[in-house]
Parts: sequence; structure tokens; C-alpha cells
Amino acid sequence: MSARALTADLVSNGETPLSTAQWTVKLGDGGLADPELPEQTVELLKTRGIPATVPGNVYDSLLSAGLIPDPFIGTNEHDLHWIGRQEWVYSAKLPDHPESDHYNLVFYGLDTIAEVRLGGVVVGSTKNMHRTYDFDVTDAILAGAEDIEISFTSPYSFTDRVSEELGVYPGSYDEPYNLIRKMACNYGWDWGPTVVTSGPWRDGVLLGWDKARFVSTRISAGAELRSSLTGIGTVTVQGRIEVDPRLSPTNFKVRVSVSGEESSPVDTNMEISADGTFTAAVSVSDARIWWPHTLGDQPLYDVNVELVSSEDQVLDSRFERVGFRTVELVNDPCLEPEKAAQEGRFGLIINGRDTFARGWNWIPNDPLVDRVTEESYRARLIDVRDSGADWVRVWGGGIFEDDVFYDICDELGILVWQDFPFACASYPETPEWEEEVRAESADNVERLMSHPSLGVWNGNNENFMGYESWGWKDQLGDRGWGAKYYLETIPEVVSTVDPTRPYWPGSPYSGVPGQMDANPNYGTCHSWEVWNRQDYVHYLDSDPTFMAEFGWQSPPAWSTLVRAVDVPAGVTELDLTSPEVMNHQKAMEGMDKLERGVVEHFGSEALSSTAAWHYLTQIVQARAIATGVGHWRSLWPRCQGAFIWQINDCWPVISWAGVDADGHRKPMWYTARAMFADRMFTLKEIEGRLVAFLVNQTDEPWETNLSERVVNVAGNTIQQEDRAVSIPASSVKTIELSVTVSSPRQEVAVVDAEDQREVWIGVPDYDFSYPLPTYVGRFEAVPNADQPEFTLDIHAESLLRELILQADRIHPALVASSEAVTLLPGENHKWVITVRPGATEEETTDAIMALEEADWSFPVLSSIGDVLATED
Repeated sequence: MSARALTADLVSNGETPLSTAQWTVKLGDGGLADPELPEQTVELLKTRGIPATVPGNVYDSLLSAGLIPDPFIGTNEHDLHWIGRQEWVYSAKLPDHPESDHYNLVFYGLDTIAEVRLGGVVVGSTKNMHRTYDFDVTDAILAGAEDIEISFTSPYSFTDRVSEELGVYPGSYDEPYNLIRKMACNYGWDWGPTVVTSGPWRDGVLLGWDKARFVSTRISAGAELRSSLTGIGTVTVQGRIEVDPRLSPTNFKVRVSVSGEESSPVDTNMEISADGTFTAAVSVSDARIWWPHTLGDQPLYDVNVELVSSEDQVLDSRFERVGFRTVELVNDPCLEPEKAAQEGRFGLIINGRDTFARGWNWIPNDPLVDRVTEESYRARLIDVRDSGADWVRVWGGGIFEDDVFYDICDELGILVWQDFPFACASYPETPEWEEEVRAESADNVERLMSHPSLGVWNGNNENFMGYESWGWKDQLGDRGWGAKYYLETIPEVVSTVDPTRPYWPGSPYSGVPGQMDANPNYGTCHSWEVWNRQDYVHYLDSDPTFMAEFGWQSPPAWSTLVRAVDVPAGVTELDLTSPEVMNHQKAMEGMDKLERGVVEHFGSEALSSTAAWHYLTQIVQARAIATGVGHWRSLWPRCQGAFIWQINDCWPVISWAGVDADGHRKPMWYTARAMFADRMFTLKEIEGRLVAFLVNQTDEPWETNLSERVVNVAGNTIQQEDRAVSIPASSVKTIELSVTVSSPRQEVAVVDAEDQREVWIGVPDYDFSYPLPTYVGRFEAVPNADQPEFTLDIHAESLLRELILQADRIHPALVASSEAVTLLPGENHKWVITVRPGATEEETTDAIMALEEADWSFPVLSSIGDVLATED
């Protein structure tokens, strides 16, 4: 049974969603509750309980009942850790449902250690958040059972027992997330809170059926390419049915129909074997090819699969949308050390085309994952697409996302690198654990394999690295630690269930026998040494075959930060060492690393105010991302991909995200957009000379004018050269620039090509003579706009370096294009300011009034000169 049937509103044999019941949740018999809670609250939780929602979790219900504060604000998180140490019981009367001969309870997600009772009788148990469970409850329903109860054991109680039995298994955090098949980052991460949940986090159904039903359906699509636009598409359908014991599977058949917008439906009927299995392939002779959005269109085909009786009655059905495309993972390591850096290769080939994979890493959009909506998925995935990225990596410390996540990726043309949920830890290797891993993997591979957006299966995140380099070997001795899953169990499942797409054992991972740890010459790499210990310019020292993780921190938008620490929006100064702020900086020594990044370029005196710290840390993040992505793209085809850590936040936090929890795009996001462009260039200083690397990732030659200038702080041009350049299709061209900066404290090199600009100074920013920023602005409303829309046009009268507009400082509901632009005297830049989607009428009115009275000076408008200008 697929969750897709629910989202597509398909009724199969009388499905009754459990979300339609009236649920309550209360403390279980072993519940101790929080000694700080009022006695009447504890009594309520132990007796009557409180209303609950399905899907949902205990945090949701306690919040809705007003019994706990928001765990994301201030230091509230720490006062709520007791919730994860309780037993909780959900109960309801089954909703009205059609009469049938057979009944099954199907749960698409129970978090995590649960026992299900009907009429007081145990009908099933669960121990894996990532699985679907299907329990036969025919006898209980026919006996008149109406009451359903789901008892959730405390996750900590469970992991305590596992630890006592199996011993300690090391991981990156002092939490037992690797001893339970539950979302790892529920236990906190270096960007997320600790909110250890329990509850039915996805919906379930009471399924009533009579003659037969689908138990398993696997729908996959393949393509034999004829051109970049068309090919022969093949839809393969495999599965198994369950039938009433009085009947034979051969009494039924399966009907498959495939249709697209520009093609006639193709139908086929298949017979069912005596063991209940079936398989068939449907050929689409002139199928249109699905591409990532950077390379082409995303035609999708509807696949309808129906279980039909001998009387031609439709008993059950499945619906999927597929796309025809090919994905090939090439790992061609050179094992001769002296040649490895030149000849080693790792890359992804889409529809026969070599590409540089431009991507973001994705974490769960909310640690209370049941709260993630289609709208929030779509908003963040549009951020991915609009940045120019064509990949998103679903990281292994989270979940297999909901079906709608992949539906949106199918539509938007975003390829998915999907981790299996193993991250930054060793895992027990017992027969029981392996059985769980195999079942969990098969369940989710079958659920997601139809999506054209799903490009790569990946076994784990950083577990090979941890075993080899983080001291786990000594702690584990001869115990298995998870390698068997990534190298045997999961690839066996993928090759059996979904042989249509590649599998890679882990990231980072060399792919070379006997060398599981990362190696820049083989496989995938992660770069964290730079953020942890070095200046971002050291990204230039690396030449990996594929950079799957790297990033640099910054705070969220100002309005998001002050909301998180529970101070008024109009506050301009914060105590960055306060418990409230520090609770929203989860990285080890994160504040010190942020400061180090600023001081390296701007000096310690630049950190004279919270506003300066907030602005400069965002600028450093943007520069770091530009340096890394620009450098690795310049190495193409040696380097064939760069995935930024990370696109999204799960709560308001200081983190590596490009878009904060309130949907504000940071300056870094705009920088990433420039560096992910199909045609882009970057500057490097090589042996004292400036060199431009022009990247053309299109099918056509790039004909452009490259303008080189040296300009002094007064805006006077000292040198200039314009040259026509041609960059062949799918190539990188290197050009040594002619201009030379002779007075690096007074002059900058400015290089323009089409709509991209790179600015270079030859000294640290703290040594450059930045002038006081002066400019003229014109603010006006855009007439006849569908939604409130305004523009701010800035005319520079001095050098304005890395100028951003922080409209949310005027009002939290305001959104502006906040890219860091550099303007020379006499140049103009126009920002568009809008009210964020979803703002209330009151928020919109207040935001417009605030705009009309706005003070546009620093820090609303911020440039380097605002913090480093000298009077002379």
C-alpha cells in the first residue's frame, strides 16, 4: 500500500484514513512527567489526556493544548527534554468505515517503538520510524472492536536497553540516535534542537477489502535514447496481490495504462501467477525525455495500475507519474598514485550527457516532521531551482521525505541524491538489525523508485569517515559497525527492487577497495577542515573529483534571529553571549569560528556592534560559497559536482543554510545563484597575476565581452581593457587578465561579463581605504501590481562594496532581493521589495506603513564602508 494513494485521493477497497478519528493522547503507565509541571497538568495527562492529531506527535498536542512553550524560542528546548523520556498513549474510536470481508490497519509512519491494540488486543508492534506497517485486523473488527490504542515506549528507555545488551556504539553526538531506527536529528545536531518525539507522524488507514488487494507494486521507467528530446520509454510494473482464501490469484488480472500530454494512452493486461505475483512492461514508442531544469523540459507520464476481477470490476488501484531518462554514475579511479590527481574521475551522466552537478544538501524542514506541508516543501525547492542548482541531496540524518517532496522535484526538474538514514555514527550489526534495515530499505525504494527526479541512492553520511578517522575502531573492536549494510544489504535491495538507477555506498567514500575513507582523487569528498580551522581562501587548495558537502555559517535574517531569542523586532543590539542566543548556535565553537572568519578579512575592530557582526558574518559566508563553488567549477571536468551545505533550516538558528527558517534568502543564496549560473566566471590570483576562469555549461558557444578595469576609490578608471571572448560549449576557458592593481589600498580590479561582476582587492579589507558610503535613493510603489510591491533605486556617489538591503529590519514580513552588489560611483541598482507570501492582512498593512516611514541607513542598507570607512 502506497501513501501516494492517499495523496492522490484514490479509493482502494474502502480506505478510511485514521486522521478522521477523534484522537487523544495521555501519559502511559510508566510516565513520570516533568516535576516542574503543575500537579493539575500532570493529572490531566495521566487521566483524560488531551486532544491529539494524526498525523502528529506529542510536542504538537502539548503545544496546541497550551501546556508547553514553543521549543524553538529562547532556551525553552531544554525545559522540554522530559517529553522524550515518557511513555505516551494515543487512543480513539475507529472512524465509520464500509463493511468488508477483510480488514488491515496500514500505518505509513509510527515514531517509533509502538504497540497497537484493537479492543484491548495487541494486533501489531513497530520499532522503525522509517517503515510502513500493515497489520491484519480482520478478526478484531469482525468481533466488534472499535477502540484503537497506540502505546509509544520512551525512545530513551528503548535505547537504554539496547545499549545494555550490545554496548556503546560511537557517534558524533552524545545521544543514542544510532541505537534506534528513528530520525537521527530528533536528538539534536550542530544546527538543530533536541526534540525527541513520539507519535503517528504519518497518517494511516483502515483498509477494508473483499476479493483481492495489492500488497506490493513496483513501478519504474527506463529510456532508450534516440535524441536529447525523444526515445523509447519502458514502464515496468511488478508486484504481488493478496486474495481471499476462497479464491485463486489467477481469477484476477492487472491492467496498466500509460499516458502523456502529447501521446495516446498505451494499455496492457497482465496475468497473475498462482503465487500472486505479476510483472509486465509497457513500451511508449516516442517518449519525450525528462531533463533537470538546467538542461531541458520535464514531461511526465501518468501510470494507472488496476487490479481487476473476472467480472471487470476494479478492486484496487495505483497511480504514479513517471519520466523517461537515464542516470549513470561513473566512478573511474586511477589507482596509480602519481597519475590519480589527473586521471581519477567521479561523475553523474544524465541522458548521456556529462554534467557538473550543482546542488544543495537538504535537512528535514522541521524537526517535528509531521508539520512539514506541501507549501513549505515547494517554497524551499523553488529556492533550490531558482538558485540554478539541479540537484538536492536528502541527507542521511533525516528521513525519506514524503511523496509530495519528490512529486515537486519531478515537476521542477530537480534531481535527488537520496541518502539512506544512517549518519555520523556506527550502527549495530545483529540479525535483528539487518532484518530491519532490509525491510526499511525495500519499503522506501519501492515507494520512491517511480520518480524521475530520484537520481542516486546513497548508503550513508560520513560513517566510513568516522570509522576510519574518528577513533571508532578502537572503541568497537571486532564488532560490526554498519559497513555490511552499506556494502551488502542495501545494494542487494536496490539491485533487486530498483535496478534502474545507481547506488553509491556513502559520502564521503572513495570507491576504491581497501580505501573506504575520503580521497580527493576518488569518489565523493566533504570539506569541513576549512570552516573548522582555516580561512575560506583555503578552498582553493583542494581539487576533489566531487565535493558533496561544504559550507560556512552565518546568522539568519535579523527578524528571524530576534524572534528566536524572544526580543522585540525593533531591537538593534543583542548580547551574543546570552543563553538565548547561544542556544541557537549549535556548532562546536561556532561563534568563535564566525568571528575568526570576520577578523581574518575585516579585523577585530570591525566587530564594533551586533549590526556589524550580523552583516559581516553574512558577507563572509557569501564570499566563502563563491570561493568554493567558483573554484571547483573552474576545475571541470576534473571536478564534476559541488553540493553546498545546506539550503534550509529546520528552526530559527545560526547555521550554514542559504534560506533561513522564516524563508529569508541570505546574501549567500544570491551568491550561489551567480556561481551556479550556466555561464559564469570566477577570479583567482595565480603567481601574482589575476586569472579569469569562464565556465560555459551550455550546448552553445558563449560569446561575450570581458571588461577589465582598475578603479580607484574615487571612481576614476586607471586602466581598462575590453575584449571579445568565445568559450566553446561545455568547457572552461582560462584568461590571464591584463590589468594590474598598483596601489592595492586605493584601487580595485573590476571584471564584468554580461550580468556578472567580480571585484578583487589585493589587500585584506581592513587595509583598504574604504570611503564613507554616500548614495541617493528613490523609493516608490509599483503601480498596478497584483500584490504590494515597491522598489528602492540606489544611485552610488561613492564606492559601495557588497551592498545589501535587509528589508526585514523594517518589518519582518518584508522581503527584498538582498544580494551583495558592488557599485562604482555613478552606478545604479534597484531592489524590489514585497510582502512575504502568507502574511496576514494586518501584517501587510503594518509592513507598508513601516516602509513609508523607513530609515534606509545602516544597518537596513549595509556595505563594507559602513563598518570600515575611514574619514580620510
